[in-house]
Amino acid sequence: MSISPGPWHAGIPGRPPGAFDGRPVRPVAPAWAHRPPVARPMPTVVWIGCGLVALGVLLGMLFVALGVGSMRSTLDGYQRLSLVSGGGVIRVERPGVYHVFHEAPGVYRGRSALAGTRALLLGPGGSKVELRPGGGGAYALGGREGREVATFQAPTTGLYRLAVDTSRPVPGELAVTDGGLTGPLMLVMTGVFGGLLTLGAGVATVIAGMRRRLSR
Repeated sequence: MSISPGPWHAGIPGRPPGAFDGRPVRPVAPAWAHRPPVARPMPTVVWIGCGLVALGVLLGMLFVALGVGSMRSTLDGYQRLSLVSGGGVIRVERPGVYHVFHEAPGVYRGRSALAGTRALLLGPGGSKVELRPGGGGAYALGGREGREVATFQAPTTGLYRLAVDTSRPVPGELAVTDGGLTGPLMLVMTGVFGGLLTLGAGVATVIAGMRRRLSR
């Protein structure tokens, strides 16, 4: 009885057809097994997250730049009096609370040398105006360093005369303003925190989208 060659038998040269030498024949993989894997498209949520990341960075940089520029413009607009000449005239255009800063190198990190110095403020009619101790707020920007040393309430508009005791030389000058840096600082804080929140939301969205893509 002879066995006809089947798919598991191989023809052996020099042997009759159907001869089998005991070695298994390697199976042939089907054609579909050689197809390359299909690339999975990136979920839309990932692109949305990337957009949020870029938006957070841009908004943060924009608001910080606007805030810093506004702070410099505000500082440049302060009225300044020379300590060498012992003070000067303050022009009050609207009643309210005014802040007096001592500007000199090193006052931002240290104490103002004006502490304990006698000063006198006279209103438009020559009446004495009370000078109150400042809150100690300080700034350092654009080559300027200042620390608040006094405040006063201006009840009317007009010219106020500030006289400072110059028997003890004090470097720097006085800067007077009826406002502050609250507005510019709010712009900076909005840029920092708003940018960070948007950036964090973008990163979280990208991570969620990648996890969704890998779980498919």
